[in-house]
Amino acid sequence: AYEVGSYDATGDHLASYDVPGEDVNAWVHLVGVYDGAAWRLYRNGDQVAMSFGATGAVALDAPWAIGANDDGSDRFFQGAIDEVLVYDTGFTAVRVQELWRRPVLHLALDERLGARSFRDSSGSDNVARAGLFTTAPRAGQEGVSRQAVGFDGDDKLVLDANPSLVLNNPAFTLAAWAKPVDSGDSTKDGYAQGLMGTNAGWGESYPSLDIVGSKLRAGFSAEVDGSYHWYEYQTQNDLVTRGAWNHVVVTFDGVRLYFYVNGKLGESGIPQEPGTANTYPARAPLYSADTVTICRTNDGDVYLDRLEVTDNPATYRNPLQLDWNGSKIEGGDHNKWDTGETWTIDTIHSFETVATLDVWSDYHRDLVASYTYFINNPAPSGNVITMTLSEWVNGSGRTCGLLGTLYTKFYNHAIPFRGYLDDVRIYKRPLVVTDLVNEVEDLYHAGTIAMRLRLDEPPGATHFEDWTVQHPGSAPAGGATQPTSGIGGRVNQAVRFDGVDDQISVDLPLTPQYTLGAWVRFLGDDWSGGPYTVLEFGDDSPWLGVNAAGELALNGSGGGVSGGSVSVGEWAHVAFSWNGTQGQLYLDGQAVGSALTAAPTLTATLGIGHGTGQAAWLGDVDDVIAYRRALPADEVASLHGSAPQLNLHLDEDLLDSSGNGYQATCAEDKCPAQDIKGRIGRAVLFDGVDDYLQLPTADTLGLPGEDWTISAWFKADALAANGTHALVAQGQPTGSNLFLGIRDGKPTLHAYGLDLTGETRLEPDYWYHIAWNIDIPDDGSGTAMGGILLNGSVVTQTQFSYVSAGGSVPVYVGGTPGGTPFHGVVDELTMYRRPLSTRDLREVYAYQMGWVEERVRTPIVIDADEP
Repeated sequence: AYEVGSYDATGDHLASYDVPGEDVNAWVHLVGVYDGAAWRLYRNGDQVAMSFGATGAVALDAPWAIGANDDGSDRFFQGAIDEVLVYDTGFTAVRVQELWRRPVLHLALDERLGARSFRDSSGSDNVARAGLFTTAPRAGQEGVSRQAVGFDGDDKLVLDANPSLVLNNPAFTLAAWAKPVDSGDSTKDGYAQGLMGTNAGWGESYPSLDIVGSKLRAGFSAEVDGSYHWYEYQTQNDLVTRGAWNHVVVTFDGVRLYFYVNGKLGESGIPQEPGTANTYPARAPLYSADTVTICRTNDGDVYLDRLEVTDNPATYRNPLQLDWNGSKIEGGDHNKWDTGETWTIDTIHSFETVATLDVWSDYHRDLVASYTYFINNPAPSGNVITMTLSEWVNGSGRTCGLLGTLYTKFYNHAIPFRGYLDDVRIYKRPLVVTDLVNEVEDLYHAGTIAMRLRLDEPPGATHFEDWTVQHPGSAPAGGATQPTSGIGGRVNQAVRFDGVDDQISVDLPLTPQYTLGAWVRFLGDDWSGGPYTVLEFGDDSPWLGVNAAGELALNGSGGGVSGGSVSVGEWAHVAFSWNGTQGQLYLDGQAVGSALTAAPTLTATLGIGHGTGQAAWLGDVDDVIAYRRALPADEVASLHGSAPQLNLHLDEDLLDSSGNGYQATCAEDKCPAQDIKGRIGRAVLFDGVDDYLQLPTADTLGLPGEDWTISAWFKADALAANGTHALVAQGQPTGSNLFLGIRDGKPTLHAYGLDLTGETRLEPDYWYHIAWNIDIPDDGSGTAMGGILLNGSVVTQTQFSYVSAGGSVPVYVGGTPGGTPFHGVVDELTMYRRPLSTRDLREVYAYQMGWVEERVRTPIVIDADEP
């Protein structure tokens, strides 16, 4: 079993988890944490065991030891250990996930024009440099994630050898943003162009990723029967759009290669040895290469085979000499080349950019033949190139030379990439793609977000953090123009603007293609004082807000567009996308107008809540986001759907802050105690006897037959070892009832044909963030996925046959009229009409886990005298 913990006189304090069979001969990431209350064990980013106890690390007069005990007498580990880190703080689940998800190489490629070296931000201390004998690629070009690097088809970046780059474990991921650009030569544009790799096509190589026209190809060398063999797979379908940015990812799980473009799986296949029927033997170890080349997967290789003499009638037989790039190739300088004789050369010569093979007579006296090889010339499976030798008469009248053929073979598995590259990443594992976790899609979306201000700061804030850490917002401190932060928002907190001069400024120049989005709530009486500014770059470059007619409006260079009707006093999601030629205006996820005149001023910066010539915003703004690309309609709809459809903060009231009116109610003698200290602000306390809150029916909430996620914070005062405690339920966990809660001390999900309980045993008097997911595919199969997440980690998940039922029955919190009471505190109950990804839930958990709030109440006595 995996274990973490300590030992002292009171006994063992361990969290333990049986080693799965799949972990043998595979890399596994293990983390042990003591957070002051419990030992936690994480495997590959997910918590798998926990043991509560007041005993943390025990002080010993002994050194740390790795691979055995401290005196080397026993507990010998058999296998490989890498990246041992010790921190003097208890990591959260989100921080553990960051360790697990970290790549071994991350080249953001954001360096300025003229750069020849490029930093690695993975923490592995790699540096990419321009090739020694090649021109440097063009840094500082317009990219997807900030800057990019342009490659002209004859340049490359080379990384120094580093053990961190070794991918010999048969599992890896290669990822990058790539924009292939045509040269006009169809033989080159349609030929394989290398994105990353080294010595591709040969037995001893680094895993490679190539673009082949509009297809993708990946390969690697693996040890089979005592020697290394090259295996590869090329997609049958066109996946790449040439002339456009593509996020390309290949993952390898030890059996198959999976190809993703722009977050979606395009194709998968089992690698095969070219020219044979041999498929890759599952999980055979890969070659241990420790360096990789960017935008070129191989150098050129020329095989000098043989020289065949057809006839040698010369009266003066000169010796021959072969030169490779000016250096002599030994073995050909003798005088007796007879008819039918063969010189077997049998050597391989490599080159980076260009190479020349010369045949000389009489020790550099006469050039008999010459051939030049170029790295950007296609050579599928080795091109046979012959050089014909002929006789001649020299100045003395003597017949010199001979008739014959020099046979060479030019190998060029892939020519260098021509186009632009951005955000290169390499992982020593396949990225996880399941119904609850989709790291490929997360990576795709994260790469195009230019800025995201959640606006979740506490009251009094003048600095507003950007999720990308690139473009924070700022407001004047202490002045009349400082908006009010810490207001209850559509998603967590929000910022309130006074309609006069409050403002937030962001240094965020727009890109030629972009998308803007925000949640807004207008608190004025009507729209007659408009137009009101939500977002503005410079002076209408562009401007997004609401006009005096209450319509969402966009003004840009040369004109604008308006549409839809924004309700006073209600939250609305506003968005605009521009693809370079046309713009689309969205209200609450629906298109309400298009424009042809909204090109941005690229040097302008963003103002939130105030504009030039328009009225300032009067009301609340939440979750402002900007993308470096034009989001399609379905992704804009997802932005709108990312906010909860039910949001009970459970502070001083039981109101639903989503704006959908799903208030919680309770009978007077069944109401939980309110105004209790919660995980965020205040919460409600259920007595474990007969308290409960009532919500609308499941049909009203949109649960039956739909995707959803329900989440909450809870802290139990007591948990029965054998019993059920309802957190969100319609009744007992039987039949068609919805039941989300605790069964026999463990988290459980009973809904629509699924009955699922995790193995994690919960402890009283400890805050947990729990989420229940239901994901119903659109394929009509009737098979759905259900799962439980605890503190941002998947506890359990499974597929099941979905049965829609129980829609007309109300949903209760903290218990039900039929029993199953919960004894403890519940806070921040939310419901989403979509299955939240683990990324979404980890973000919620990380934000709410970090919230610290202390309230001090002091009575103030006011006498009869007016102040």
